[in-house]
Amino acid sequence: MVWGARHTTHSQGFSRPQKALFTIPIQKISSTREEVMTLYPSIGIVSCSSRDDALARREFVWPLQRSISFPSSIIPLKKLSLSKAKKFDALIFSGTSLADNDFLSHAKNLSWITSLDIPLIGVCAGHELLGKIFGGKITHSASPAIGLLPVSLNVRAFHLNGLSGNFPSKISAYHLNQNTVSLPKGFVSLAKSSKNAHEITLHSQKRILSFQFHPEFNHSFLLDWSLNSLLRTE
Repeated sequence: MVWGARHTTHSQGFSRPQKALFTIPIQKISSTREEVMTLYPSIGIVSCSSRDDALARREFVWPLQRSISFPSSIIPLKKLSLSKAKKFDALIFSGTSLADNDFLSHAKNLSWITSLDIPLIGVCAGHELLGKIFGGKITHSASPAIGLLPVSLNVRAFHLNGLSGNFPSKISAYHLNQNTVSLPKGFVSLAKSSKNAHEITLHSQKRILSFQFHPEFNHSFLLDWSLNSLLRTE
């Protein structure tokens, strides 16, 4: 399979990958949908909500699916296993409602995630879960972060860590969290806000990029760019 991505500059300055371009053999044009789908990366969306119902999916999972260029499948966190994870080319861990912290209780049973060699993206609760799995400390704040907040990006850190693009120095990002997680060993911080010193984190060796805020709500291109960037990196 040969694939790549084009880039255009978003109005806010990000170098955004457009939908990936695939080289599809001409004989596949008449193939079944199932055969053609195997030419695309397989993306798993892990629903971190304790109640994986239609309401939770509508608020925290479906927006992630709409934000990325590739077909995806949903997996409830409580059903995630090493064997299931290995069936995917990348995993995205969703957010949850403000009062739902049950996902943190699963961290001790997910230590195998540290050995995965596929792209991982965390969003809000997913960011906190990945941080905890990799050794970060969760802090519960008395004052939740809700709504749009200014987030300052460390443009130099993006570039030094191989993430190309014309990044703005500040964005307004949607938040819905009352927890934060300290920076785990092996990660670097790429952005901060008045509420959190680590709004975006990147593993220095593994293909893991994580957001405390919700890029899928008003910066969906950023989520798609992240996934494309991680998939292109070996």
